[in-house]
Amino acid sequence: QDNICPLCQQLNRCEMSKNESAPSCWCMTTPVPKDLINLLTSNNIGVRCICQQCIIQFNQDRQSFINKLNIEQD
Repeated sequence: QDNICPLCQQLNRCEMSKNESAPSCWCMTTPVPKDLINLLTSNNIGVRCICQQCIIQFNQDRQSFINKLNIEQD
């Protein structure tokens, strides 16, 4: 489950979830907005990476992303 985005439930493509000794991963250098992290449940913070697509969509249109997320989680 570590390789699944906790928001959209798609693959997050995190190399760290495959191999903790991976030399690097996009998730180590991509800034994730604190407001986006705050959308996670407490048991997912620091455990599963938010995927790049969710980060991009959130940065482009925060309110639309939140609205879409709320519809999908209902």
